[in-house]
Amino acid sequence: MSGFNPGNNLTIHDKLYSLSKDELYWLHEYLFAQKQSERNIGDVNSLKKECLNLLKHDQNKQIEILNKLEILKNISEVFFSWIADPDIRDLIWVQKKIDFELLNQNSSLFGINKNNQEKHYSKFRLCVSFDKIDSVEPQNNNQSLLQPVLNTYDKKIKFVDNIKTEWHKWKIQTDSFSKWLENLDQNTLLWCYNYISKKESCSPNTNLETTITPIMVLVLIDSINFKTTDAYIIYIERLKKSWSQYKFKSANKVKNKYHLPLTKQAKSFLEQLAEFKHKSEAEIMEELLKREYKDLMCDERGNLKY
Repeated sequence: MSGFNPGNNLTIHDKLYSLSKDELYWLHEYLFAQKQSERNIGDVNSLKKECLNLLKHDQNKQIEILNKLEILKNISEVFFSWIADPDIRDLIWVQKKIDFELLNQNSSLFGINKNNQEKHYSKFRLCVSFDKIDSVEPQNNNQSLLQPVLNTYDKKIKFVDNIKTEWHKWKIQTDSFSKWLENLDQNTLLWCYNYISKKESCSPNTNLETTITPIMVLVLIDSINFKTTDAYIIYIERLKKSWSQYKFKSANKVKNKYHLPLTKQAKSFLEQLAEFKHKSEAEIMEELLKREYKDLMCDERGNLKY
């Protein structure tokens, strides 16, 4: 994780410009919490200048920021060394677990304003959220954070160990489905994504230009609270069965083309009928066949006579 390093001799200007975008958003919100509604997160340089103008005249605030970033760096190394920033599925799953413990206090939403409501995930945001567990009362059903015989540090270690174990078990359980997704084309992935979104009543975070990836589908599956392993297995089986049914119905909607040799006179009759009825020649042929079939092969009730 990048950021300030209290041990170096760089100027505050150099230290600030070494921050990642997430760290800069956090720093600006830390220094100017009252400006959230007017924060222009698209203009990174403007945010840097505003932070620099405040910090370069306040040595105590510099030290405070340095210490805070060192704490976050330590959290990353001690508690979350098993997660990498590119692993977005891991980050989302663990972040949601922590947000649940924080009673959904949206602790990782810095860098968001009225013009940009999309939630982002990163290891730095994860550490910022985890750091807040000290300042809120955890959920009553979380035994790892409530055991009186453990000190705060050991409780946190136990808490993260539980998350890690649960996550690894879940990844093993979903491994088969994950491999199945990897072999799908874009149309099938889009169908899976929309199927799950509709079934779970979540708004699809996509548009016509969005490329759906297996990870995006898996993240949706990860968000479902399956009570049992069997419930998960049944859900996936139904998804695959629904996809097979969808393919079958789509295939049957495509009409096969047939070439029928007709005499010149029959071809002329067909063309004249099509022009008179403002229909295609194929529609006229199908209409005539259905009528003749009904007249000759069916009784008055429409049932087959032969």
